[in-house]
Amino acid sequence: MKILFVVCGEGLGHASRCLHLGHYLILEGHTVHFAGYGKSYDFMRQHRCSHIHVIPREVCLEGNGGFFSLSKTLWCSKWIVFDMIRSVLAVRQLINEHNFDCVVCDTMYGGLLAARLTHTPCLFITNQNHFNGVNGTTNPVWRTLNVLIRRYLKLARHVIVPDYPPPDTVSEYNIRIPPGEEDRYSFTGPFYDFDPARYQYATETIFASFGGEPYKLPMYLMLRSIADQH
Repeated sequence: MKILFVVCGEGLGHASRCLHLGHYLILEGHTVHFAGYGKSYDFMRQHRCSHIHVIPREVCLEGNGGFFSLSKTLWCSKWIVFDMIRSVLAVRQLINEHNFDCVVCDTMYGGLLAARLTHTPCLFITNQNHFNGVNGTTNPVWRTLNVLIRRYLKLARHVIVPDYPPPDTVSEYNIRIPPGEEDRYSFTGPFYDFDPARYQYATETIFASFGGEPYKLPMYLMLRSIADQH
């Protein structure tokens, strides 16, 4: 099969897991292309992907003091409709040029619509289809966004959640499977293989993990200052 991965460029998690999944597909004899922007494109280029394409950015995530800010994100993404159209057109052009058999979108919504317009089977990878504020707070914007995303994901043939099945789901607060759609969602677990025997641990190990979006830089600086104290 000829498969196109359309990868979100906010942070590095999307690119790293798609590269790992694509590696397995290549080992099985499939031809794999990657399309991305920003950090994901740079990451895939550094890993010397043989088939890589640049596509437009869809959304701009912004924060305040290292934390996600809805108001700043909405302002930064005020041209999202036009950006989405550009994304759809770019991915559709790639599909038409290379005749892909399947499209895999990792949190890239334009690619999903492009696949639907070209009648190409499409899978969607995500850890989140539900948004809310701190401690579960919500507002009309969050509720509207949640409804739109869940309806939009119906365009995909299947939704893959790279997380552990309930009750061990790490991102359980971000995933809400609509009633009657349980068969359309698959919890696969992480795409990467982790062998603890490959690593040497100090007497005391502190591990902190969160997304690599640029607006979270203050968090990294805070962790670095804490590490310097020890």
